[in-house]
Amino acid sequence: MSNVTPTTHPPVNDAGDGQVISESRVKQGRKGYAVFAVLAVSTVLAVILVFGLWGMQAGKLSAAGAASKASRAAASQSFTTPESAPRETPGPGSAPAAPDH
Repeated sequence: MSNVTPTTHPPVNDAGDGQVISESRVKQGRKGYAVFAVLAVSTVLAVILVFGLWGMQAGKLSAAGAASKASRAAASQSFTTPESAPRETPGPGSAPAAPDH
């Protein structure tokens, strides 16, 4: 890492109107109703677009989900295993069973 300190320059008036604007003020973005309106309208349009596309594809998505459920049900019916015998658990206070060798 370098130990170079950034140099600061005094405010410059290139417009020639006598008004001096600081560097930090110039770097700030615009604020106000117009910027808010653009952001609000673009957000609303994006939401409408997403829900519109989702609505157009909803029928295909539900059909794919139903087909997936049917194939899973058929697969689960074809896979059967015998039930395992229940294991006895020792009661409280009893000694653990010796392992079978």
